Amino acid sequence: MKQIDERMQIQKQFANLQKEYFFENILFSYQWWILVATTVILWIIWLLVVDKKG
Repeated sequence: MKQIDERMQIQKQFANLQKEYFFENILFSYQWWILVATTVILWIIWLLVVDKKG
């Protein structure tokens, strides 16, 4: 049982480290903004090009 508790604790620490890394290094970075802008631009293009008559 002790090994399971230790493993769960290590997994929680790893998840926290991943979350911390994401918030500090990925979120709102220039690459993140490029992905957001690309997504929005493609949606706008799709809305302009799609046949609205169905």
